[in-house]
Amino acid sequence: MSARGRVALAVGLLGAAAASQVPEYERQYVQRLGGAIDELARQAKAFDGDAIKLGMTRDAALAHLRADSDPVARARAAAFIADEARRRALVTQRDALTREGPFTQVATLMGGLDGAVARGTLGDFRPAAPLTAEGLVAAALGFLFGGGLCHALAWPFRRRDGGAKKPGRKRTV
Repeated sequence: MSARGRVALAVGLLGAAAASQVPEYERQYVQRLGGAIDELARQAKAFDGDAIKLGMTRDAALAHLRADSDPVARARAAAFIADEARRRALVTQRDALTREGPFTQVATLMGGLDGAVARGTLGDFRPAAPLTAEGLVAAALGFLFGGGLCHALAWPFRRRDGGAKKPGRKRTV
């Protein structure tokens, strides 16, 4: 095998190893997504409980906070509204990810990553062996992409004369 072939094989194997981890990252992302949803739901439940204790609905409590002259109260209302919007978006993404097939989940994931959840998942990510069908397919695609990329990058440096004969070899006719 030529040096170029060995490099292409090595890059292809590295691509396979990296790509095979995408399904595992997606699984860990979904787990972390569930934790974020649970925490935001817990905060909403606590807010609703406080509102009920004061004889208000959620909407009435939010209207009261937004109308308050205290900037902290107004900021709290705005933060709660933003958290609720984020929780709904995360639930929508989780539902889409759990509804999709294994090969379309990655596309769905990349189409709407939550930045905080994605960074947290990446920070805590633990690689896993690609023992699932999608892990093996991802590894194969990564291998092909890595090897193909290596060949594409080496293309401008190929010999134009079709390659020189290697010393010591005689050509037979």
